[in-house]
Amino acid sequence: SYYGVVTDDREIGKAGSENYFGSTNSLSMFPSETVRLKWTLDSYFEDKTKVVFETGDPSIATVAEDGTIIAQAKGDTVIMATVYYDGNITYYSDTIAVTVKDPFNINSIYLMNYRGLGGTVEIPADRGVTTIYAYAFSQYEYVEKDLTAGDVIDEEDPYYIKQHYIGQDENFIDPITKVVIPEGVTEIQSYAFANLQGLKEVVLPSTLTKIGTYAFYNCTSLLNITAPEVNGTIQKLNVKFINEGAFENCTSLMDINFPALNAVGNNAFRNTSLVKIELPESSQSLGIGAFSANKNLQSVTFKAAKIKIGSGAFTDCPNLTSIAIN
Repeated sequence: SYYGVVTDDREIGKAGSENYFGSTNSLSMFPSETVRLKWTLDSYFEDKTKVVFETGDPSIATVAEDGTIIAQAKGDTVIMATVYYDGNITYYSDTIAVTVKDPFNINSIYLMNYRGLGGTVEIPADRGVTTIYAYAFSQYEYVEKDLTAGDVIDEEDPYYIKQHYIGQDENFIDPITKVVIPEGVTEIQSYAFANLQGLKEVVLPSTLTKIGTYAFYNCTSLLNITAPEVNGTIQKLNVKFINEGAFENCTSLMDINFPALNAVGNNAFRNTSLVKIELPESSQSLGIGAFSANKNLQSVTFKAAKIKIGSGAFTDCPNLTSIAIN
């Protein structure tokens, strides 16, 4: 099951737990969540008796021979369990009502979170979303602060715990590989896609202007950041602000093109595989370590008349041999 800070978000129970049906046999699940049914079968002839599972609608929920139910898409269906004896159906059976919830939790203009299948995810274009909320795809949990690593407990933030991204590691069974963000979205907030290690491609809308802190942090498979195609024409990206650590540790990322860029935050592209960087005329500032630890970086072009460059912006780039200014 998906991790949920709020207990009501995980109606099927915590991952790995064993739970019992109440007065009715019913399940409420998010797409991709999995439940394995357990049962006890008393029979004089166990070798001739078995339980057979069927689903009313496999497009909503599937069920395997061992009783494993996997939610697929929003809707309602039933899972039928029937006892067979010597290959023939008996009168003994039961059903489980399954409700699969909307994977997109949208509140007003905010996509609060996504809990659904992997592969290609297309955010709905007809639901008025303008902001991808913090941790929307990565999810989060609370962990204790580490004061030795720079965490602070003070009057402004007196709590000893903090939010921490979860994401999908390299062993995740059904990872998100591509995300298509629709026109109308203007902002991606902090850690929205952090640690989605199977993510390979992101299609950004022309309306997007701000990418928040650590939004794509540690997306180690991310290869392509592309603009949408409308009527056969590739649109121009209009991202102006890329904040701290937004693409840090995106170790597969080899190319970027943000022609309207104003500011790049601290460590925004630290430890990627960029080969060349072209900063447009609109560029105004690069943060500390903005493009540091890029082992493959060979050339940088500055087109702006003037630009503020933070300390160590290109430190630890051993193959950087060409810098062109204006």
